[in-house]
Amino acid sequence: MFSIHKWKWSNSTQFLPQNSWLVQRLRILYTKILDVLEEIPKNAAYRKYTEQITNEKLAMVKAVSS
Repeated sequence: MFSIHKWKWSNSTQFLPQNSWLVQRLRILYTKILDVLEEIPKNAAYRKYTEQITNEKLAMVKAVSS
């Protein structure tokens, strides 16, 4: 079980893991999601909204690791 002390408060009012392997895993996951979304037509609503959300989450993960 994760301790609250291992999580970092972010600007988006969410907790993000400080463990480097968790941050790396999230970065890989969000990058893979974005790669798969490239196969969906650009005008598809699902792609637009999922891409937006995933990019926001990826930015949060990158902010924690820097």
